[in-house]
Order: sequence, then structure tokens, then C-alpha cells
Amino acid sequence: MSEETVRLVKEGWRQIGLGEHEKGCFLIHEAIRLEPWNHEHYLTLGCAYCASGQPKTGFEYFTYAQLISPDDFRGWYYAGASIVLYWESHDLLKKEALLNALPYFDEATRLKPDDPHVLCSIGKCHEFMYEWAKAARVYEHVLQIEPQFTTAARRMKMLKSMNN
Repeated sequence: MSEETVRLVKEGWRQIGLGEHEKGCFLIHEAIRLEPWNHEHYLTLGCAYCASGQPKTGFEYFTYAQLISPDDFRGWYYAGASIVLYWESHDLLKKEALLNALPYFDEATRLKPDDPHVLCSIGKCHEFMYEWAKAARVYEHVLQIEPQFTTAARRMKMLKSMNN
């Protein structure tokens, strides 16, 4: 990354933090114009759009990052997460949306099998589809990998309280 693109991305995030989403995304777009091969910029722009309440647009940029660097698990994970975020933001968390997100999470796990964030996202999808046993197995696996991972511990506690 050049100094100029680093500056543009940092300033873009600063603008987004100030509530200037359009201005911030424009600056990150400018970094992409200067370095169109850099998948990090596409991931950053996807995150910026999600932070701006536009997960559908964020999804597009995550898929561009996947095309440039298909072995980076983050593009796959973020794409799946943006699908779930889109449906959550519309209060339409439907099974079909979750089924659309799972292949992205599965690819992310293929690339980085023990990432607790990705695994917890898979667990949440199973929860929202009322597949409690599958969700519990995923969370148990996360806690074996990383015993102090609070998201998995919290979700497991919630699942156990539902069974009581």
C-alpha cells in the first residue's frame, strides 16, 4: 500500500466515525482507484458500507475482494455476515437468507477452520433456523478451541436456559 492510499483509507474511516458516511466511502473509493488490485481496500469499503447501514452494497465489495484474493477467509466471512446483517436490519431474518449466508461461512471455515468468529456466525445461523442441537455443537467446538470466547459461552448459556 502506498502512503497515499493509507492516508485515504484512514481519513475515510475518520469521516465515517464522524457520521460523514458518503464522504468516507468516497475516500476509500479513491484508494481503490489508485490500487484496484488491493483486496484490502475492497474489504475496507465493504465494512464501511456495512457500518453506514448499507450491508447489501458492502456484500458487493466483499465479493470483489474474494475475486482478487479468494484464499483470504475474511472476504467470505464478511460476505456471509453482510447477508445476515441485511436481513436483520429489515427484520426479515428468513431461513433462505441464512441458507444463502452459510456457503460463505463454510468457505471461510475451509480457509481458516478454527476461527471462532466465523464458527459463531455459523452457530447463530443454526439458532435462527431453530436447529438448536447443531448450534450447540458449533458453540461447544468454539469453546474447545478458545475456552474464554465470550460469544460462544453466552450463546451456549442461552441455549441451555431454553432447554430448562
